[in-house]
Amino acid sequence: SKERAAEMVYWRNIPSDQYFPGVTINSSAAAGQLKFLTFEPDRAGFNNVRLAFELAVVLAQAMGRTLVIPPKSTLWNMPGKDVCIPDFFEFDLRGLPVVSFESFLRQEALAGKLYDQNGKATYPPDNRTNWDGRIGIYGEDDKRLWTWMRSTSTILDWTPECVVLFSSDTALNVLPSILNGILREGEQEGGPEDLKYSGHPTPVNAPMMDRLREMLVGRNKVCSYSKELQDAKVIHLPGWDTNIPGNDETGHRLLLPFYALVFFEKWQADIRMKRLVRDHLRYADEIQCAAARIVNALRAAELKNGRDGTFDSLHLRRQDFTTVFSLVSSKSDDILSEKYLKENRTVYVATDETNSSWFDPLRTFNHLYFLDNFTHLIEGVDPSLFGLIEQMVVARGDVFVGTYYSTFSAYVNRIRGYHSQAKRLSGFSHGIVNSEYIGPDNTYRRVMKTYHSLEAPYHWAREW
Repeated sequence: SKERAAEMVYWRNIPSDQYFPGVTINSSAAAGQLKFLTFEPDRAGFNNVRLAFELAVVLAQAMGRTLVIPPKSTLWNMPGKDVCIPDFFEFDLRGLPVVSFESFLRQEALAGKLYDQNGKATYPPDNRTNWDGRIGIYGEDDKRLWTWMRSTSTILDWTPECVVLFSSDTALNVLPSILNGILREGEQEGGPEDLKYSGHPTPVNAPMMDRLREMLVGRNKVCSYSKELQDAKVIHLPGWDTNIPGNDETGHRLLLPFYALVFFEKWQADIRMKRLVRDHLRYADEIQCAAARIVNALRAAELKNGRDGTFDSLHLRRQDFTTVFSLVSSKSDDILSEKYLKENRTVYVATDETNSSWFDPLRTFNHLYFLDNFTHLIEGVDPSLFGLIEQMVVARGDVFVGTYYSTFSAYVNRIRGYHSQAKRLSGFSHGIVNSEYIGPDNTYRRVMKTYHSLEAPYHWAREW
């Protein structure tokens, strides 16, 4: 029903945001000439791929470029099925031109409009335009296609160590002095890792220098979208693949939340771009509705048992994380001993642990539910969507306990931040959500540059 589905809604319909213009340098000089942004899907699980997709959308929108969607491919944790990334989202950005990879190759490459570094027309391997199902994790065709794509485009040399500035020519001219001033301040205040922003957000409409100061905590480099980049016909975002020459994990793998990389001189552009991702890169309605059915069933079970209809949630990733974080490989009752979860609570558990008995100590003190308890509510739903459905379910728990380093947990926390703003929950004005990680607690904290960030409230506390 609409009433049940309404609980899942955190987004808003702001028509003007769909036509948000690009934030480019001398964009008028490029009038009439098509410019493109291509990108490689991250070669990992879905949530890493989602991060790369979000960043590509934001950069294409900011640059005023046409976004080229990669060919369908198999994802690491969705084996046996070739997928197109936008199909998982309500992707309805009318102000962003989008083309398929096949159309891009037909219209540009086969027409002789793409050139190598020597200015000679270059064509895709075997003159092939349809690469659906041919690329994937470390396949030979994957290597051939992306090696060629990198040779015929301008590759961004940005890394997670820098903040990428979209600004006017005037701001670019004074950037060196601004940066040096901020870095000197950091040295005077005891180094760049100070935590003065924890619990103290910089106002969304603060002057550029104040907002940039927070973004630069822990970093000392600013990159910019220069006129030279704007003039490039094709800009390419490479992915992480040591099978392709000149690429490794420490190079150009921009695997981090878009707001931890991109900075806009004008605060209005910053807030609109964050709304764009919140409102128009949300999971598809099929996913939201399936999650709503499970959440409603959880609350109904709680009320039937004489409780208050609330539940807590836990995401525990173990299969490939046992050597990364020791607690994840320990016994489940350690979660209780650390006071992450209170006793006698209903807890929805999303996990890759296949041994149900591992959770027996938790069952002694709590009422546990898993996806298996609700299969009757998701009959006919594509199994590849189950993980995304569970993200939306655990995001609605009163208390959420996630796994540090997991981009699945990180996205759950961002969705919880969205809900806190939409529903004005306790602590919303300071970016605080009632979440814990098997690691640090979550309050408002500065932007983190690395991909395993907790999804900082720098994003969700500022987009309204």
